[in-house]
Amino acid sequence: MTLDGNSKQKRNRPCENCRAHRRKCFVSQGMQCERCCRMELPCVFKFTAKPNIVKKFVPMSKRNRMLDQVQLLEEEVAAMEMQLRSLQVQARLQRQQSPPSMQHNKKNEQGRSEKKRQRRDSWQLTLTRDNSTNNGIQLQTSIKSVADVAMFLKSTIGYFTPHRSPNYFVDRTTQILLVTNKMLHMEQLFRVIFAKKMDQGSMMIQQDFPRLYHHHHGNNYMLNDTTTTIKLQFLDTYFNCNGYTLPIFVRPYYHSYLRARPHSMLTSAIAAFVGYAQCQHIQSECQPHRKEMAEIFRQEARSLIEDAMFDEEPNVELVGALLMLGQTYLILLRNSEGRIYISMAWRIAMQLRDKYLAILHDHEQQQKNENIINKEEEQQTIMSSEKVYMEKGGEKCQYYHQYQKQQEIGPLAEAESWRRMFYMVRYLEINMHIIYDGRDSVSPTLLHDDIGYPTVLPCEEIDPDWKEAVALYRHIVRINDCHISTRVDETGYRLMLGSLDQVPTSDIEYLENQMFGFWRSLPHHYQLSNGPMEYITVEQAQQCPNPNILYINMLYYSYWLALETRLMQSPSRTDLVGASLDRLDGERALVIVSICCDALAKIFQELNYRLPCVLELHWVLIACDAMKELSVSPNNHIRIRAEENMRITLKILKNYVLSINNEMEDNQQSFGAMSPTTPLPTPHHYQPLTRDDRGPTPFSTSSGSTIGTSDDECEIISPSTSASTIDPGLSSTSNSNNKGRAAYFFELKKTLESYFAPHDYSIL
Repeated sequence: MTLDGNSKQKRNRPCENCRAHRRKCFVSQGMQCERCCRMELPCVFKFTAKPNIVKKFVPMSKRNRMLDQVQLLEEEVAAMEMQLRSLQVQARLQRQQSPPSMQHNKKNEQGRSEKKRQRRDSWQLTLTRDNSTNNGIQLQTSIKSVADVAMFLKSTIGYFTPHRSPNYFVDRTTQILLVTNKMLHMEQLFRVIFAKKMDQGSMMIQQDFPRLYHHHHGNNYMLNDTTTTIKLQFLDTYFNCNGYTLPIFVRPYYHSYLRARPHSMLTSAIAAFVGYAQCQHIQSECQPHRKEMAEIFRQEARSLIEDAMFDEEPNVELVGALLMLGQTYLILLRNSEGRIYISMAWRIAMQLRDKYLAILHDHEQQQKNENIINKEEEQQTIMSSEKVYMEKGGEKCQYYHQYQKQQEIGPLAEAESWRRMFYMVRYLEINMHIIYDGRDSVSPTLLHDDIGYPTVLPCEEIDPDWKEAVALYRHIVRINDCHISTRVDETGYRLMLGSLDQVPTSDIEYLENQMFGFWRSLPHHYQLSNGPMEYITVEQAQQCPNPNILYINMLYYSYWLALETRLMQSPSRTDLVGASLDRLDGERALVIVSICCDALAKIFQELNYRLPCVLELHWVLIACDAMKELSVSPNNHIRIRAEENMRITLKILKNYVLSINNEMEDNQQSFGAMSPTTPLPTPHHYQPLTRDDRGPTPFSTSSGSTIGTSDDECEIISPSTSASTIDPGLSSTSNSNNKGRAAYFFELKKTLESYFAPHDYSIL
């Protein structure tokens, strides 16, 4: 039995009360559902109008111009054919009507050419070894004319050229490259860590958590004041450190907005994220019980998010809280919960897509209109002195300052923050698809090309440092967006997943051209080298004015490294004598891996001195693994560089593990050192460290992904029942967390010790 479209039962849209309480909504008669009538509640239905999608069409004038051009080309081709035919007929007539004198001249020319040929056949060439140097050869010949040299080269060129056709004659669609390394050893280690799923028992236990922030008896008033102060310090640290490198929130709006709401879910989620991340800029007064305070903020954020999921409409603040808390769970290796929070953040971000895209499009159109008006005014106004120009600049800054104070900055700041978070959430969602879910393809719902890249809002142009940070984040989004645009990108993801045995050369060329295009589109002062694939010097890395520029270059070379390590030939089996960057093969991939490892070592070293918070541990370990492979190369140049670079990288890893050990020891100190009157940091981003500040260097949030405890090692903080300033639950949790962290890092140290033992890695 078949049903037509009109007879199919459509899904009922529930009213607001039934939707909020997740109850079945059924309207038997009238305009009210049965549940609202029974409970005497106002029954309200919301209907969202679908936006009108304007289809792109080609104007008729453009079509007519194209047809005219095609017609002109056809006429020109027909005229050329007529000319060629007439020339052919004319040549035939000339051969038939040639006079006897011309035939006599031809015979004379043939006679002279035969004499030349006989004279050329008389010369000889002798090749002998040079006995004086024992390295070269001697040529003895009777050649006396350039014609003889040309004939010699023409006759012997075939013996000195390879039988392979030039690259421009190769059909790349039919060539196949073998995948030599599906995954490096360190990549497999991280893949196992992040693919670990939590069992249901531990998930149920961790859901029943206490709420320490609700305690208001005894000396807990002081504890609550302290936690609020520390939370605001963590919030300021975020906007000046991690939020400065990845500015997903519009700081002129959200910094003051969140400081005025210290108990909001987004403020708590950011504080938990900063507490668990390995940021160097946390004040020393907050270090002893940093993880315990982060656990309090995590519990508070989770409770507020659960309430907001059922009681409030989806908004950008909920997306940000889910994003921050999801990353926090990944830091703690609670991968199942992190996967859930990231998935919820992605779904809610997609629900808000139409709402915020309309605001962004209106703002872009308004900016275009203002630019047109400004250009017209500039054409009409003649600036006669620099004084007038400076006065106009002051008026412009004053206008931006007034614009910041206006209330309409709120929706625009939310829309722009949604766009910036959209790319970060999508990046994490795609990585969860590959690592956690084990998928080898990208869902079509993740492909969006109409969002637009992050832009600088007028309120952000006042601070030049923050303006440049947003511009740099735009390029970070672009390099992450390079891999999700066409069909070939599915091949790229399957290649990164390690599920391919071979890959078409044309797909590799496409992926590489995307990376080359990204490098060429960067401003000149963002490029560390003179070419997209060249060795860089230490001076070039040290002279970089902004450490965030080093971060972009770190991503650029890391993505190249991840791609080419799949295709490189075994370093111990080739000396790279005939390697060429013009030929797509395993030797070329090996040369690129050497260039990337050398550049990454210099960038890691400089970031370790200037901004260690953004130095990502997984890229350091993967690059060090590739350097270990290159250290056995027969090529002296490649081997010496790899050994020196690995020495630098292993030193950074040693400092990292030692810093974790020192942090565990510091966590045993008293919590009473923290005071609610601790001064807050300045509202400017932190200055980079100098090369003299060579202390232990913990890493950023993504590198901190391997820093937390496992699911079985996570302990629950018990509520306070004493009247002392220090909560005994905090002390017991500190000991249990430190045990779990010590056990995990003991295993990590054992892995590093055994894997890098031949290369002088020892921290015991």
